[in-house]
Parts: sequence; structure tokens; C-alpha cells
Amino acid sequence: MTSDRRGVGQRGKREGLELLRTALDELRGASFVPYFPVMLGALAQGLTEAGHVAQALATIDEALAKCEMNEERWSGRCSNPHASPNPAH
Repeated sequence: MTSDRRGVGQRGKREGLELLRTALDELRGASFVPYFPVMLGALAQGLTEAGHVAQALATIDEALAKCEMNEERWSGRCSNPHASPNPAH
């Protein structure tokens, strides 16, 4: 891989993280709850891969707080103990 291609890949990752952050900010404003902690987990993973470990840890803390607030449990993904199982997933 040439340095030019690596640069494009890194720029794409940064742009992807910014798009995800923007979308999550909009969802926060709309009080969107379903799957929000899972999306925060995806953001945390991207931040970690980009070397932003402190931001990733803060994002994980937010995801865990959301799970606790909504009585969900974290196991790599959140699951609501009060929700009925969905066999399609």
C-alpha cells in the first residue's frame, strides 16, 4: 500500500468517525434510545482504533450509563431484559 492510499484510508476513517459523532449527537437531541449504547460502542471502537483512547473510554462510560438508566445489560451489546425476544435477529 502506498503512503497516498494510507492517507486516503486515514482520512476516510476520520470522516467516518465525524459522521458517526454527528449522527449520535442528533440522536441524543431526539432522546433516541433503541440501540444507542450499541452505536456508542461502535464509536468507542473507532476512536480506539484511531488512537483516541481517552475519548473512547468516555464514550464507553456513556454507553454503560445509558444501559444502566434504561435497565439494559452490557455484554458487547445491550439487551433489555424487559423486551420480548425477537427470533428474527
